[in-house]
Amino acid sequence: MRASGQIDAIESLSIDSSKFLVVPRVLACVIALPLLTLFMDFAGLLGGFLSEVLSSHISPELYINRAFDNLQWSNFIAPTLKTAVFGFIIGSNWHAHTIAHNSCAPTWRPDSLSQQTILE
Repeated sequence: MRASGQIDAIESLSIDSSKFLVVPRVLACVIALPLLTLFMDFAGLLGGFLSEVLSSHISPELYINRAFDNLQWSNFIAPTLKTAVFGFIIGSNWHAHTIAHNSCAPTWRPDSLSQQTILE
């Protein structure tokens, strides 16, 4: 984005580019990872149900009674909150990687590339 001038355009509007670009990514990671965790938890329960019904011909009522007999909300809350923390770490590390990458970015712009190749 730096090479194409998009970050420079954001900064010319007096908007902090790091907050403008990083905060939505961190929030998206913090929200999306717990949702993916819950989705995969329920997909695992559904997959277990389908495999039991197809392999041992167990009744759906018996599977639901046995599967949810020992299931508590604490089994879902702690891992889901943990993935929110992981989402924050992933989003924050992307920001640190971007800062390190942008500090090593080339100083030339795409529109000046033809001039540089002609002069050299």
